[in-house]
Amino acid sequence: MFRSLRSLGLEFWLPLPLLGGLFWAGSSLIEHQLLNRSNTVTPIQVEPRQTPAAQVLSIKVEIDRDRNVSRVSASTITSTTKTQQFEISGTDQKQVETAIAQRFKLSPEQVKAIVRYQVKD
Repeated sequence: MFRSLRSLGLEFWLPLPLLGGLFWAGSSLIEHQLLNRSNTVTPIQVEPRQTPAAQVLSIKVEIDRDRNVSRVSASTITSTTKTQQFEISGTDQKQVETAIAQRFKLSPEQVKAIVRYQVKD
């Protein structure tokens, strides 16, 4: 009788259902532990910067006292980096900064932090 079992390979096939049952029971216990544990991770709160100050990279002002004009060159970011150029009548620093702040909807402090001046002789 044992020879007929060996010829069929039953010494290999008979323990397989027992091993399968053990794997199934073990995975069920692990799944139960993982699904029932408390969620202690707090989600990260991300607030995108929507202020216009994040969009202006740099501002260069070239003051021409002979013509009483200030040329402004501002690098801004949208989907790409762009340079905007325009002129402001007047050479007074406070007046120029106020005009730039109004154009880009920035505070005067934000303009002072990123502006560079060059006086043309």
